[in-house]
Amino acid sequence: MVGLAFFLMLFAIIELGRLAAAESALNYAADVAARYASVHGSASASPATPAMVAAQFAAAAAPVLGDAAPTPTVVFSPNDDPGSTVTVSASYVWSPVSLTGDFASVTLAGASTLVIEH
Repeated sequence: MVGLAFFLMLFAIIELGRLAAAESALNYAADVAARYASVHGSASASPATPAMVAAQFAAAAAPVLGDAAPTPTVVFSPNDDPGSTVTVSASYVWSPVSLTGDFASVTLAGASTLVIEH
């Protein structure tokens, strides 16, 4: 009985750690992508496109989320000129691995908004 309770608690701790890591990676990737877009506005030598921002997001999220990294939504408001804003947002459906029957999937969301500088 004690062994069963111990392993159940151990696997729950591991799954909560995986959940926290996925949420942190999602927010970090949104921050990295928004930062990239904010310094590569229309006045930059190499203006960022939504595809380039999405590639920055994927590269930042890949170490934790791997190939399951979501495609972000990139919104320039009103455009990509200096002084405008860029918002990068994404959602990710996290599923437990070891306790699949006990826990449901969780949808995580991350977003970052910055002002375009260049």
